[in-house]
This record gives sequence, structure tokens and C-alpha cells, in this order.
Amino acid sequence: MIIRTLGLGFLLLGPSGLVAQAPRAGLQVLPVLDFPEAGLDDTASYQGYQTRFYRDSKQNAVQVYLEPRGGRVVTLWADAANESAGFTVRDAAGRAARLNWEAVGAEVAEGTTSRSIEYRLTADASHIEVGGFLLGSMRLERDYQYGKRHLQPLTLPPFRVTEESLLVADVARLPAPERNRHLALLRAPDSETLRSRLGPAVMLRCAVSSCTVRVDRASLDGRNRLGLELGVDSRRAKVQVSGERISIRTRPGARISFAVKVTTDATPLTPLQRNEIFNPAFLAFLAQAAAATDDPGKVRYRRMERQVRAVELLSSKEKLMAGLPNFATYFGRDMMMTALMMRPIWTAGMSEHVLASVLRKLGPGGDVSHEEALGGQAIRENAVVYDSLITGYRRASRAGHRPKADSLLQQARSVLGELQKTRENYHMIDDEF
Repeated sequence: MIIRTLGLGFLLLGPSGLVAQAPRAGLQVLPVLDFPEAGLDDTASYQGYQTRFYRDSKQNAVQVYLEPRGGRVVTLWADAANESAGFTVRDAAGRAARLNWEAVGAEVAEGTTSRSIEYRLTADASHIEVGGFLLGSMRLERDYQYGKRHLQPLTLPPFRVTEESLLVADVARLPAPERNRHLALLRAPDSETLRSRLGPAVMLRCAVSSCTVRVDRASLDGRNRLGLELGVDSRRAKVQVSGERISIRTRPGARISFAVKVTTDATPLTPLQRNEIFNPAFLAFLAQAAAATDDPGKVRYRRMERQVRAVELLSSKEKLMAGLPNFATYFGRDMMMTALMMRPIWTAGMSEHVLASVLRKLGPGGDVSHEEALGGQAIRENAVVYDSLITGYRRASRAGHRPKADSLLQQARSVLGELQKTRENYHMIDDEF
């Protein structure tokens, strides 16, 4: 199956013709990009795959895609936490449900410390089962699909992050006084609270005309929350919840319509405007192309415009993302190669952004970071470090090496205190391409 994505230094694709609006709280917005687009794309080659790109209330990119083979729905938030919320929809026979957009627009809103996006979908079935909820790092969703987990039956036990499970087990085995110190660093009153963070909490609320299922997950360190809500008209559909699976039924022969709302409290990025990215000469060239009156010229402009929008979605003051959906974060090699290729049409400030991003992440020996691990992915990687330190602590304790055991335990506490500390990958040589 051919899946179109956005990527710096590679292929930039998307639709045009829709005017993107600057979101405000509770504002309906149109997609910035929409794949596939009739007249520009070979829609058959997508084999049912559909994706849209929006901007949230802080103008951060949000991608929603419908993956047809497994009935997977993923909302990717290209913000400072590089996070996503995904779930799987199957029909009564366990086959991937056929999903479609119910409306073109989405609603974006924000609270004091949160941002949300809501959109509507339809399923071509009168009975669907929803499960496979995965809320956290985009890297986790990527690994989930690389492992074909999204194609497996919903009857399997709920997915858990192995690295996080190891950390929780390590904390539980510590002596009570030390365990309490580690729980405090994780903002958890007890081991049961910490264990509950390994998976989402699923809650059903019904009123006279609506039913809402909220799937909520706190980060393992208790610092952040990511929430997903599925809403239906309770006069037209019946909802039941069993563990982490949801059953929705309507009258035979009818389709099921439902709303999807995702809410995050992660830090947003600072997007760059078009005139901060492209130099005046290129923008004049683009404006000239927009004035075309012949059909080939109009198509040419539509392709150019969507390429420009793709670059805009990937560009922020903090970084240039490598690509959406699977690489929505910093990649040193990709940024530097792109900066070289785009110099003829970029502003001088773009090269400065790239160099500043690379320099901020230089290793102790001057190595360039290949990729950063943020948010939930940082927790995964730091959990492995914690597990190795606790394992070493136990060995040293059993061997009677008290000073070494105490040192390892102190290091483990330090890791817990900064469990979301960004980790850099210096193993790949990105500055010698």
C-alpha cells in the first residue's frame, strides 16, 4: 500500500484549495492538507488510506489518519511531546471497519493548560467494536504498527509498554521506605496508582441524548495527561464498555456516526510563518504561479501550494521535523541536508534555525544528535536506564558492596526525578554525510 507522508528533504505532498484558518478557542477549521486529492493524486493507489492535517489553537500541526487494513485511527500531535492517540475499529465479524470522514472541518479549542481537537467519523457497519487504545509517544504508535499489532484481534490482552512495566515492577520490589521515596518522585501515592498508569482508564458517561466514552492516560511520572473521547447520539446508538473495549450498536442496516476528541496538556511548539521560511523571490514566483488561468497552470500551482504548506507544517522555531506521521521530531541529518537543498528559496533565518537546533543538541564530544526522544519515548528509554541501575543495586547489595549499592540507588532516584528528560541519539554519524 502506498502511504503519502510529509517529509523534509524527501517528498512533500498534500492537497490544496482549502483555506487554512488561524484557530481560536472553539473554532471550526478546515484541513491544511487532505490526502488523497482527486485531480492531483492517484486515489486508487492509496487503497483506502486517508489522512488530513489541521492546525490546533497554537498553530501546531495535528495529523489524523485512517489506516484501512486494521481499521486504525490515529491522531498525531506534532508538538513538543511528539505524541499520538490511536484506536482500532472492527465490525461484528472482527474485520477492519470501513471508516470515512463525516465532515470536512474539525473543532479546535484550548483551556488554561490544555488544547483539543474534535472531528467526526462514520463506520459502514451497524455494530462496531473499538479497542487497541494507545495514548502516548508517537514512537510507541510507530512501533505498535511496525510489529503488526494493529492487525491483530481485539480479543488479545491490552497492550502495555514493556519498559514502563519493568520500572513499575522495580519500584514495587524495593524496601518500603525506599519505595516510598521513588513513588514520591513519580508523584504516585502508592504502587497501585503507579501501576494504573501503565494503561488507560476507560469511563462511560451517558445523558439523555449522548453517550461519551473517555479514555484517559497519565504519563508514568504523573506530569502529563492525554485524553481521547468517543461520542455518539444515545438516541441512535447503544454503547457498552467492557474493560478496554467498547461496543457500539445501532439499528440494522444503518451506519454508526461518532465524534473523536483528543485533548493534551503538552507544551506546544512555536510555528514559523510563510514569510519567515521562504524568501521574497520564491514567494513572488509562487504568486505568479497562482495567477495562471490555463488548466495545466492551475494544476501546477495547486501542487506547488501544497508543497509549501507541507514545509510550513514541519517548521517551527525549535526544530524542523523530519516527517509526518512517523518522524514528527528533530533529525539532525534530515535538517542539515534540507537546509542545504532549500537554500535558494529559503530565508537566511531558516539556516540559522537549523544550525541553532543542531548546536543546542551537540554531545559532550561535539557529536551531532541523530534523533531526540521526547515525552513518552524519553520515559521508555529512561525506564531502561532505571531498570539497569536497580538491577545493579540489587547485585551490589547481595554482594555486600554497600557504597556501590548506595551510589547506584542515588543514580536511579536521579533518573526518576527527570524521567521525561530528552535523550539524544549520538550513535548515528549525522555530521559526516
